[in-house]
Amino acid sequence: MPRPGIFNTTVFNNVTYGLKIRGVKSGELEARVREILASVGLALKVGQRALDLSSGETKRLGLARAMVLAPEILFLDEPTANIDPRNTEIIEDIILRMKAGGGATVLMITHDPAQADRLGDELLYLKDGRLLAG
Repeated sequence: MPRPGIFNTTVFNNVTYGLKIRGVKSGELEARVREILASVGLALKVGQRALDLSSGETKRLGLARAMVLAPEILFLDEPTANIDPRNTEIIEDIILRMKAGGGATVLMITHDPAQADRLGDELLYLKDGRLLAG
C-alpha cells in the first residue's frame, strides 16, 4: 500500500527529489543527502526501497526530505504519532539537534504535553478551539 509523500524508489532517491527539482548539482546533492541521512539514522538504508521502511523510519525519511532543503521554518504535525518509543526518542533527538544548530525555526503540533515541554521553547495551547498562552 502506498504511503503518502513516499515515492516507490530508494531512500536516497526520495531525499534527492527536492534538490533535483531545484537544480542542485549532483556532487553537492549526493553529499547533502548522505549527510542528512546520517543525521536521521538512515545512512545504512540509502539503497533500500523506501516503501519497505518501518513506520518510524518513514517518519525519519520525511524529516530528511524536509531538512535537506535547509528550510527557514519547519512545520511538524505530530512527528512521533503512531511509532514505537525508540523511534520517538530518535525523532525527538533530531528535533533537539536542529534547535541547537539554529538552522530552522521548528513549529510542532503535538497532543503530548510532556513532549511539548521536552522540545519546546515557547508553547501555545489550544482548548475548545481557543488559543491559550503557554
